[in-house]
Amino acid sequence: MNIKNTYHSCWIWIICFVLLVACKKNHEQPDRNLSAEHELTSFVFKQANNPALMVDIDGEIMGDTVFIHTLVGTDLSTLIPQFVHTGVRVTVEGVEQQSDVSKQNFAQLVKYTIQAENGDEHTYVVKFSDTDLPAVYISTNGKPINSKEDYVDGQIKVTKGLSGQVLFEGDLEIKGRGNSTWGMPKKPYKIKLHDKTGLLGMPADKNWALMANYGDQSLLRNDVAFELSRRLGLEYTPRQQYVELFLNGEYMGNYNLTEHVKEGKNRIPIDEDHGGFILEEDGYAHQEPKYFDTPKGMPITVKFPDEDDITSEQFDYIKNYYTAFESSLFGDDFSDVSQGYQQYFDLESFVNYYLVNEICGNTDMFWSMRMYKKSSQDPKIYTGPVWDFDLGFNNDRRVGNTVDDARKKLMLTDAHGPRQWIDRIKQDPVFKKMVRERWNAIKKDMGTIPLYVDEQARLLRYSQVYNFKRWDVFGAQINQSWFVGKTYQDYVDFVRNYLSVRVTWLDEVINGEQFD
Repeated sequence: MNIKNTYHSCWIWIICFVLLVACKKNHEQPDRNLSAEHELTSFVFKQANNPALMVDIDGEIMGDTVFIHTLVGTDLSTLIPQFVHTGVRVTVEGVEQQSDVSKQNFAQLVKYTIQAENGDEHTYVVKFSDTDLPAVYISTNGKPINSKEDYVDGQIKVTKGLSGQVLFEGDLEIKGRGNSTWGMPKKPYKIKLHDKTGLLGMPADKNWALMANYGDQSLLRNDVAFELSRRLGLEYTPRQQYVELFLNGEYMGNYNLTEHVKEGKNRIPIDEDHGGFILEEDGYAHQEPKYFDTPKGMPITVKFPDEDDITSEQFDYIKNYYTAFESSLFGDDFSDVSQGYQQYFDLESFVNYYLVNEICGNTDMFWSMRMYKKSSQDPKIYTGPVWDFDLGFNNDRRVGNTVDDARKKLMLTDAHGPRQWIDRIKQDPVFKKMVRERWNAIKKDMGTIPLYVDEQARLLRYSQVYNFKRWDVFGAQINQSWFVGKTYQDYVDFVRNYLSVRVTWLDEVINGEQFD
C-alpha cells in the first residue's frame, strides 16, 4: 500500500513539474503573431490646429529625430502635432498622446515613444530649429517709411538661431530705395548704421541695402549674377546674405542684406580725394539730383561725389571727361588701342561686365550700367559692379514670352537702350576678340552654375515657405515677367534650365562668325 501511494505521488509531482515548465516556457516566449512594428511615419503641425503658425509644417524624420523648421519668434509652448505611426500606443513621459489633440511644449526637446504590439518601444526626439537664416529686426517705433529721400530713425538687431542669439544691435537710419521696385508691395530699403559695422561676415561699413526680390519668385537671380561676377573676377562684387526681415514687429519676408554700392574700402576702389568718381549710365537719370546727357544723348547720373558735396568744377570735369571718351568712341580711329576710346575706357573690365550680363540675359544691362574712375593718376573708366537682375534669366516678356525666346537671344543686340555706346563698341574687332578669349578661358566654370542654383535653392527651402505665405505671388506676372509657376521649385527649375541651355548656346555663338 505504501509503495502504491508512493508511486502515485511521484506521478502527481512529475505532472505538476511538466505543467509548471510548460507554463513558464509559454510565459517567456511571446506570441509570435504579435507585431514588432513601432515606426513614426509622419509628423506634421497643421496651421488649423496651431494659430501660432503661419503655415503647415512637415517634420523631417531622420533616424530617431524629427526635425521641424519654423520662423524665428514662433510660440512653441502649446503646439498640437498630427502624427501617423505603426504600433499600438504613443506616449510622452508615460502619458498617452492623441494625434491632432495632445499639446506639448516644443520650446524644449520632446520625446515620443512608439510601442509595438509585442511590447517593444522606439523613441523619437522632436527638435525645432529656425529657417537656417539669420533674422534682422528693425524698429522705427511705428513711424512709416514712405520716402526714398528722407531717412527715418530706428534701431536694428541681427540674430541667429531659434533662441535669437544677438549678433549685432545698434541705431540706424532707414529709407526706401529702388526705382520700379519701390512701387511694389514688398519694399526694398537702404539703411545707414550709426557706426561702421561688419554684418554677417561682410566687411564693416555704415551703408547697406535690403533687397526684396519681389519680382523674382525664385529669389535667386541677383545672387546667381553676383556669383557669376565673382567667377569672372570683376574688381568688386557686392556681398550679400539672405535674411528674414521683421519691421516694427511684422514679418516682411526673405530679403538679401547686401552691400550698398558706394566708394570705400572693400567696395568700389577709388581715391575719393584725388579725382576718383562713380557714375551710372542710367535710364532713370532725369529723376536724379545730379545728372547730365552726353552729346550722343547718353543719360549719366553722378553717384560720387555726393550731390551735397560735389563742386561745379568736379561736375564739369566729369562731364568733359565723358564727352572726350564719347568723342573718341565715335572717331575715325575708335578701334585704335592707343588713339581710340581705349585710352579712356578699360575694355577688360567691360568685357567681364558684359559676359556676366550676357550669360544672365539681363535686358537692362545698358539701361543701368555702373562705371568708375579710380583717380586722377589713372585715365581709365572701369565698368562695374553688376547690379539688378530682376529682369534677367528670361524674366522680361518684351524680348519674348516663351521658354526659348530669351534663352537664345543675344543681349549684345537685343537688350534695351540706351544703346548708343554699345552699338559702336560691338563694331570693334578688339572687343569681339577679347570676348571670345575671355569666354573660352572661363566657360568651364560656367558649367557648374546650375549646381549653384540648386545649392542656394536648398538654402532657402524653409524660408521661401514663409516668404510666399506673406507674399502670395506664385502664378502672378510681376513687372515684365511672363512665366507662371505653381510652386517654388517651378521657378527654381526655370532659372536652372535657362542657364543650362544658355551656356551651351553662348558657346556656339561666341565661337561662331558673329564674333569673328
